[in-house]
Amino acid sequence: MTGRMCLDDAIGAEGTPLAPCDVQGDQVPAVARASDVTVEEYDLVRRVGLDGTFYVTREVWPIMVAHRYGRIVVTTSGNGLLGNPASVSYAIAKAGVYGMMRALAIDGVKCGIKANAIAPSASTPMADSFVSTEMAATMRTEFPTSLVSPVVPVLAGEQCPVTGRTFDAGGGRVGTTFQGTNAGYYDRKMTPEALLAHWATVVDQTDGAWGGSTGQGLTVTAAYRQVTGPFRRRVLR
Repeated sequence: MTGRMCLDDAIGAEGTPLAPCDVQGDQVPAVARASDVTVEEYDLVRRVGLDGTFYVTREVWPIMVAHRYGRIVVTTSGNGLLGNPASVSYAIAKAGVYGMMRALAIDGVKCGIKANAIAPSASTPMADSFVSTEMAATMRTEFPTSLVSPVVPVLAGEQCPVTGRTFDAGGGRVGTTFQGTNAGYYDRKMTPEALLAHWATVVDQTDGAWGGSTGQGLTVTAAYRQVTGPFRRRVLR
C-alpha cells in the first residue's frame, strides 16, 4: 500500500485528513545483533518502520498545511530512544521516526500542525520476540495494548496540549521521554586533555534544559560568549 492509498483511506467526510498514526508490522524481523543482521533484513525493517511513516506523512502534510490544522502521531520505541540488545535495525528505524517527528513539530508550529510520538510498551507478537517466554506471558496480562491506546486520541484530538513530545505508555502508566542540552564545558583553547579533566562538567545535567531544536546548543554557547545568565559560573577564568 502506498502513502497515497493510506491517505485516501484517512480522508474525512469534509475532505480533511484524520490524524495519521503509524504502527510497526509484527511480522518484520526486528531482532538481530549488529554482527548477525543481514542487509536485506535491515532494509525491510527500515522500509516498514521508518520509510512507511515518511511516505504517509509526505502525502498528508500539504493538505494539513492548506487547512492550517493537523495532528500527527508516530510510533517510536524505547529501542530507538534508549537502546536495547539485539535490535540494531529496529533501533535505527525508530530513532529515525523520532527525529522526523521533532522536525515535523518545528515545521508545523506556524501551520497549526502538531506532531508527537508514542513509545508503547505492550504485548504484541513482535514484542514477545524481544523477551523470554515467561516475560511474554507476563506482558500479555500486565501490558495489554488497551493500556496504550488512550494516549492516541489525546494526541490526535483538537485539544492536544503539546507538540514535539514523546510519550512512553504501557501497563497503565504514561510518561515523557525527552532529550535536553546541559550547560557543558566551555574553553576556547580546548584540548583533549582539558576535556577529559573537565568531563564531570561535560556530563553534568544540573543546568540541563529540554532542547527545542539543534539550535539549543548554539544558544548555550552564545550564553558562554556573553558571560551572562545561569552559565556564568562555568566560564573559565
